[in-house]
Amino acid sequence: MKKYYSEFVAHCIRTYAKSPDQKDSNTLAVDSALRELSDTEKSILLELYEANESFAGAVSRIAKRNGMEENRIWCMVTVVEKEIAKRRGLL
Repeated sequence: MKKYYSEFVAHCIRTYAKSPDQKDSNTLAVDSALRELSDTEKSILLELYEANESFAGAVSRIAKRNGMEENRIWCMVTVVEKEIAKRRGLL
């Protein structure tokens, strides 16, 4: 089940992915949360939110390409979305 903040956080991440130098409270929250990830995790997450396909399809494709379980990516998405939501005062 999607959390109430998921769509807003996804919008924030997509905005950040398109213009990481933009400085507003949303992109700063994303930048701060992504700094806690490894470069590989950050790359995977940004690729997910930039994909021009269904989110589930992108998770599947990226997981296969990186030789990892889809569940690991879904867990990462959940943790990062929650962290960004906290930084934006939504939780």
